Amino acid sequence: MRIRHVPKIIEREEENCYLLINRRNGQKLVLNESSFYVWKLCEDSTVEDVVRKVVEEFNLDEKEAEEQITNAIETLYQKGLIEMEE
Repeated sequence: MRIRHVPKIIEREEENCYLLINRRNGQKLVLNESSFYVWKLCEDSTVEDVVRKVVEEFNLDEKEAEEQITNAIETLYQKGLIEMEE
């Protein structure tokens, strides 16, 4: 399944966090640094690619990371910040 950012997302770096705003529907999401890293990886990627890159970058257990990343991606999708295609 391919993931990509929806158009018209505003990214703002705030103090100790990042803010994503979907200009089309007004949805907002505050992200910490690691969640923002996942967001950046979601551009034209697969869930598997994102998991692999995060595991390599942060030297994490793959099974644990997969669950957390999948939850983060689901939140991004529910907030209308990413699109998924088969």
